[in-house]
Amino acid sequence: MTGGEPGTGNSFQIVGGGSRSRAWTKILANVLGIPLHRLPDGERGAAFGAARLARLAATGEDPRAICRRPAPIETIEPDAALSPAYAERQIRFRSLR
Repeated sequence: MTGGEPGTGNSFQIVGGGSRSRAWTKILANVLGIPLHRLPDGERGAAFGAARLARLAATGEDPRAICRRPAPIETIEPDAALSPAYAERQIRFRSLR
């Protein structure tokens, strides 16, 4: 799948410290075979989400006003030539358990 738009289920948004690395995001896109959307300040995504939930619990505000989807700063597409190689290695990795 390529060209997935945020919110369609054909792609994912990536957050957390690893999202700062374009190389890591590219590897994940290749392994998963789907586009990944990098978000501004993505390394703070989990903490920001927790703060939003606390705000909602404390104030009773409308979630639609507080929890808005951020616009991606970049979309990383999987490389069709590399995805099969990662898929083979993923099968081997899973067999090691």
